[in-house]
Amino acid sequence: MRSRLKSFGLNSIATLAILLSPISFSAFYSQEPVFAQTRQDLKAEADKLIELGNQQVGKFDYNEALQSFQSALEIYRATNNRKGEASALKGFGSVYSSLKELQKGIEFYQQALAIYRQYSIVDCTSDLKKSDCIASRELESSTILSLGFTYRDLGQPKKSLELLQQALEIRQKNSASACTSDTKSKDCIASREREGFTLRGLGYSYLSLAYYQKAIETFQQSLAIDKELREFTCADDKKSFPCANTFGREGFSLRGLAMAYKSLGQHQKADAFSRQASELFKAEAEIRHWDDNLAMVYTNLGMPQKALEIYQKVLAFAKQESARACNPDPKSKECIDALRSEEYRLSDLGTAYRNLGQYQNAIEVYLQALVIEKQIGNNGWGGRIRASLGHAYSEIRQYQKAIDFYLQALASEKQNDSYIDNYLISLGDAYHNLGQYQNEIESYLKALAIEKQFGKREASGRSLSKIGDAFVKLKQPELAILYYKQSVNVSESIRKDIRGLGKENEKSYINTVADTYRNLADLLLKQDRILEAQQVLDLLKVQELSDYLKTVRGNDQTAKGTDLQRPEQTFIALGNELADLQKLDRLGKLDPVKQQRLAYLTSQESDRNQQFNAFLKSPEVQKQIEQLRRTEQAQNVDIEKFNRLRKSLAQAQNAALLYPLILDDRLELILITATTPPIRRTINIKREVLNTAIVEFRANLRDPSSFDVRKDGQKFYDWLIHPFDAELQQAKVQTIIYAPDGQLRYIPLAALYDGKQWLVEKYRINNITASSLTDFAPRPHNNPRVLAAAATNSQNIQVGDRSIP
Repeated sequence: MRSRLKSFGLNSIATLAILLSPISFSAFYSQEPVFAQTRQDLKAEADKLIELGNQQVGKFDYNEALQSFQSALEIYRATNNRKGEASALKGFGSVYSSLKELQKGIEFYQQALAIYRQYSIVDCTSDLKKSDCIASRELESSTILSLGFTYRDLGQPKKSLELLQQALEIRQKNSASACTSDTKSKDCIASREREGFTLRGLGYSYLSLAYYQKAIETFQQSLAIDKELREFTCADDKKSFPCANTFGREGFSLRGLAMAYKSLGQHQKADAFSRQASELFKAEAEIRHWDDNLAMVYTNLGMPQKALEIYQKVLAFAKQESARACNPDPKSKECIDALRSEEYRLSDLGTAYRNLGQYQNAIEVYLQALVIEKQIGNNGWGGRIRASLGHAYSEIRQYQKAIDFYLQALASEKQNDSYIDNYLISLGDAYHNLGQYQNEIESYLKALAIEKQFGKREASGRSLSKIGDAFVKLKQPELAILYYKQSVNVSESIRKDIRGLGKENEKSYINTVADTYRNLADLLLKQDRILEAQQVLDLLKVQELSDYLKTVRGNDQTAKGTDLQRPEQTFIALGNELADLQKLDRLGKLDPVKQQRLAYLTSQESDRNQQFNAFLKSPEVQKQIEQLRRTEQAQNVDIEKFNRLRKSLAQAQNAALLYPLILDDRLELILITATTPPIRRTINIKREVLNTAIVEFRANLRDPSSFDVRKDGQKFYDWLIHPFDAELQQAKVQTIIYAPDGQLRYIPLAALYDGKQWLVEKYRINNITASSLTDFAPRPHNNPRVLAAAATNSQNIQVGDRSIP
């Protein structure tokens, strides 16, 4: 592509002057009035070239666009029109950014921005309200936005956010200036529209980085502007195109809110915002007669059959246009444009068939689209179509065909695109379904590298968890634990950022990732890494009880996530080093020393797809895994933290800490006292059996006439307490500090029965959420404060000398 772009000829200044002016070139220097007129003519011609170039970019005609911008640039420079020069440079930036030559695009945007900033300084020095100042600042802010979006595509999300925030600040100043005297003026409305657009762009950037609280706050700001503009614009005519525009803008703000709440697990709120957005998009599409958009709306509204009918109608029209445009010249630009449109419509129709579960029809339509893609050349859509074929074949469990198309999709796309990780995840899932776990890991690792580059925290957390699952299948628990830990730590960092949204959002978010916490705790217990498992249980219980006890929230300690052992830290450092070396290798920038290091880490493996597997077998990695195994045996994990916990238990006066963990196939118990190492017991009982017993116990506790309470209480005593009878007696425990898991929190530990006594008659019992949030030191006894009340129809059970509701 680059060589073709360089091949076109550039018009000289003299040629332009001769062609565009009726006078000789020397008139530029000899006749001042004529020169002035010529300058105006040339400016008008250059402005038209800029407009043409922008249209060509919109039509993907990048070669022609570059010619237009280059011709305009030469005219502007010849006439010393700096602002025009900046517009041409900005045009180059848009072309190269569209071609994914992002660094080149950034360079042109930066050149344009430097010029626009000079104009902003000059035009805004005296009066911030004058139109020249607002216009110059708008040119500056729009270029900053383009630069920010290009940095986002380059995988520099922090730089992108910084630029978007700069653009927002400028546009907010413009709104303040334009709206001071008249909030209904055209300048004010235009400024507010641009401010809303920038807020939406910033909101979606926050969303991609999993900063959900900031995303929601930003979308709420843009939504307020959207509603304000809709009320004003649609006051006279709700069927006008300007009114339709406001529907679309408001719809995008609502859709952003829906996506944010969906990521938080708040599906009811997400569905409500999504439905509001769809209704607005529907209204916009109906006014503008946008059948494609209308079909998408029907899909979002859960009406796939209606969407299919519209797509079929749109495709029929596209086929007619192709037949007309390609006769008699199938190589004409008009024909290629028509075929490209037909390809898009076929892709849309295939997706509609997939949404209806008609996968074979979808495959047939996608294959038709590929025929066109091969005919007109790869226009950036072929990768998406091949990935869609992969999805369809996965749905009918033809995983090898799915893999073939995913690999083709990856080969046809630019490898720095932010959505490539989705293809890699789908590829990894297909490998998983075929039991090819090593290939699965390779795919997820590549996806993870892209997700980290583009700051996709939530996606990277999922990928880390999937890698952990694959290592479990490969019976490599040490590595599975390492990746699960990293996934949990990502989730904790996200949870920390959403605390301001309230406990409901915090808990619903964790429900979406809780399986990883449980898988990690499960695996740690199987490896007898009890203290680490206890730390994970702390994190899990903080999430699960956030709405149960109403006051439970994470603190700075829980926000750090799980501790990484030194060998685990070393493994991560080695893995990062490998990824950096592989990246340099792909770019051909490895010096001899780094080549030697890469060869050492990968045991001389030259096949990049096999290098990670070789890396796992390398001496350095095997050394770290062996150290982890020795750590498991020695149980010398974070001894300082464990000693702090024991000291806290000693302050609690003969107390023991009891942690249960409900897993699918068993119940795990951990007991920690001030004088003994952590003790683990396993009870072989399936989750569903335990949950049924809990329901029965609760029902009997509520029924004053039930004679089964002792029987139920003894059953749970045998499961939870009896395994530690000897240790509790030996440690002279007087208080059990209990951190219940899952459904166990719904039965009182005090109501357990050992055959002679209720548990509350033997021990003081304190329920907590997690040891990391609890101060075990005894509190001074204050005079009691009593709340008296009367109630009827209450049902209590008498346990010893206490009454339990």
